[in-house]
Amino acid sequence: MPLSEDAEVELEALDGIFPEAVERLAPQRLRLRLSPEPDNEGCRFAEAVLEFELPDEYPATAQPMVTATLPGGAVVGGSEEDLLSVVEAALADTVGNVALFTVAEAVRDWLREHCRLPPEAIEPEAAKQQDCEEMDDLDVDSSDLDGELIEALQEVLAGDKDRLRELRRIKSLDTAEQRQALRQVLKTLSAEEREALVGSDSESDSAKEEPARMVQLAPAQIDCPAGHELGAFSSRPPDYRKFDGDLYTCDVCGRDGEYRYGVYHCTKCFQQGGRQFDACPSCGISARGSKGGRGGKANKASKSKQRKR
Repeated sequence: MPLSEDAEVELEALDGIFPEAVERLAPQRLRLRLSPEPDNEGCRFAEAVLEFELPDEYPATAQPMVTATLPGGAVVGGSEEDLLSVVEAALADTVGNVALFTVAEAVRDWLREHCRLPPEAIEPEAAKQQDCEEMDDLDVDSSDLDGELIEALQEVLAGDKDRLRELRRIKSLDTAEQRQALRQVLKTLSAEEREALVGSDSESDSAKEEPARMVQLAPAQIDCPAGHELGAFSSRPPDYRKFDGDLYTCDVCGRDGEYRYGVYHCTKCFQQGGRQFDACPSCGISARGSKGGRGGKANKASKSKQRKR
């Protein structure tokens, strides 16, 4: 039996919100890998893996079956039993409605609070990655062997007679020998010398990096209390441009959400007297209706601390 329309719309929205984290195992089974983004201090968090099996009657009269694991073992202050309790509590709040996004957000919040990776679990891998990136930046390919790299090295090593002598020798070698010899010289560079050599290239590479993929929400399935159609946004709605903060409160379920993961917003309500109505992705694609929310911890405080309506 195929999934209900509500479930199909929810899966489409989930794939837009977590494009790299969703894996469809079967028509009614999926795996979701979740980990909060690093915080402002660069600290990372453990990953949770959720597997959902959706019954034919989901979401109207049945809830998904969920297994939750914490692979890797790098967990602080939390266990898989605690994680499962978080999942069960989130499911209890969504009886009769789509639940996947609500469960995912509850798990991410729990990971952020309880599962910060210790520094020793981060540093070796980060150092290894940094070393690889530096060698990639300094690596030699055929396009570099026109003398430009040698000239750049001569500028960086202007005070080092021995290495300058080696560079003059390398300049007279054939292509294959030249490439190998240059690799050996590059391995002798200090961190400061490497930075001086590739700093400008790194800046230009950063400018060319592709922007993060924007969330693509499905059309809203609910209206605001005034009957207006809700718009789908992947960042703070334009009419909130004078407000600060990255959080909003869903006016349907009362949970707090981040604009970057998508929000449904009524522009007409705001235009008609500044009334604010927002819905999270889970509520926006569900059939729970356009009820006023009870207000979460954000409570629109991020929007210039104005009171709601």
